[in-house]
Amino acid sequence: MGKKPYLLVISFAFIFTFLFSFSVLSKEEDEEMRLKKEQCGNGNFTFQIVALKDNVPFSWITKRRDKDGEIRDTLHGLDYEFLNKLIEGTSIKKIGFIGVDKEEDLRSFMINNKADIAVGSSYVNDKTLSKNFLYPSYIGNPIVAVFVKNKGKEVRRIEELKGEKIVSLKRDKLEDLLKYTLPEGSTLKTVEDTKSLFKELFSGSSDVALIGLYTATADSDKYKIKEDLYFSRTPLRYPRFFILMTQGRNCGVYFEEFQKRVKELSEDQEFLGNILAKTYKELSEINKEEPRLNISDFPSKEKE
Repeated sequence: MGKKPYLLVISFAFIFTFLFSFSVLSKEEDEEMRLKKEQCGNGNFTFQIVALKDNVPFSWITKRRDKDGEIRDTLHGLDYEFLNKLIEGTSIKKIGFIGVDKEEDLRSFMINNKADIAVGSSYVNDKTLSKNFLYPSYIGNPIVAVFVKNKGKEVRRIEELKGEKIVSLKRDKLEDLLKYTLPEGSTLKTVEDTKSLFKELFSGSSDVALIGLYTATADSDKYKIKEDLYFSRTPLRYPRFFILMTQGRNCGVYFEEFQKRVKELSEDQEFLGNILAKTYKELSEINKEEPRLNISDFPSKEKE
């Protein structure tokens, strides 16, 4: 019986020591997190963003002279507007942008810890990236059917394009999406840019374009041909874009906070509508001197 008080003292001492140690470790972790947040985007630690440099209206890169007289890359578009809101309220001030040509380059920057965040990556089954995705996706680009106006029709299902000659953009990677669902008798051709895609339609070389609605809207405005086209209203596919964020740099301390914030922003329809309108307005100003695409240069030919 005499040993019980002794054992109780030992037990309390052990619990106290454990709790004290846990408290010290928690304080050390909090301090480490505070320091990393303080360093992210400040001093020598630039918050580095990588984006596709020609992916209108989501992202495009221009060269601008900063306040120090240096010529630097500057990001524009929906991706920029989203990121700008994402980091609002943080202490991040020093931001750098890198423009790349291909989606594979975005992933390479993340894998090699050369940037903090990448925008514009669609989902790929790549285990090296699984820990870096910020779910859910922040935006999508609904794929719709686009026709020359006098041949336009509403398309609600891919199967309704049976026997049609279809054209799409290489960067939309519809070959993968339609691999097993291309309607019987239909063909799929891919081109590098929207100008080539519109040429396919107006020349009659292709019957219908499958293209992201936001992309088609932006570039048909650019070339002053929106009134000459018919846009089907039903999304046939809805490719999603994800933000990638490496946790191997100082700014990785924001990963969980940003993950929560991405979810909130991606569900805010008013916010998404506003940044879409703002981006289109900026593009309209940039492209106001762009000449109209002369569709008569692409004489229509009868469907074979």
